[in-house]
Amino acid sequence: MRKDCTILPDVIENNLKVIFCGMVVGKTSAEVGGYYANTNNKFWDILDRLDFTKKRIKSCEYKKILEYNLGLTDLVKNRSGVDNKINHRKNDIKILEQTIYDLKPNVLAFNGRKPAEAFLNKKRGKLLWGEQKEKYGKTKIWVLPSTSGQNGMWVKKKHEKIWEDLYQNIKKELK
Repeated sequence: MRKDCTILPDVIENNLKVIFCGMVVGKTSAEVGGYYANTNNKFWDILDRLDFTKKRIKSCEYKKILEYNLGLTDLVKNRSGVDNKINHRKNDIKILEQTIYDLKPNVLAFNGRKPAEAFLNKKRGKLLWGEQKEKYGKTKIWVLPSTSGQNGMWVKKKHEKIWEDLYQNIKKELK
């Protein structure tokens, strides 16, 4: 598991349906101590709108996500900033692999391509959105468009559809 030097603690436990994994805690989230705290980030909105959660969770209430059999982590745990300015270290991958091996979630869903590319050791731009062919043990891997406010793709409904596809894939297990 992660060490005490983390910016935000993982919100994870055994056998979750989905662990959402970002690249790194954003600046606003680090400042206020809550996952996806920037008001321009769509993460909590999309979970509520697509019915992953029964109500909208506030970033300061992020630990409540466990009530819905969902979890949170980031690939890089000991720094904060903007995804495209932070690079992972080999140890970051090893720690995430060990976490997934130990906790055995049904799905590891990457919030953005960058952490997925690092984890799956793929070249930039070579991953398609959605469920991947690769698995980690029995854990399915999904790559979702980033919910960051800096991601202009959210103007395209087709990117929200990928999140909806994940929900449709796991909704029976969430009830």
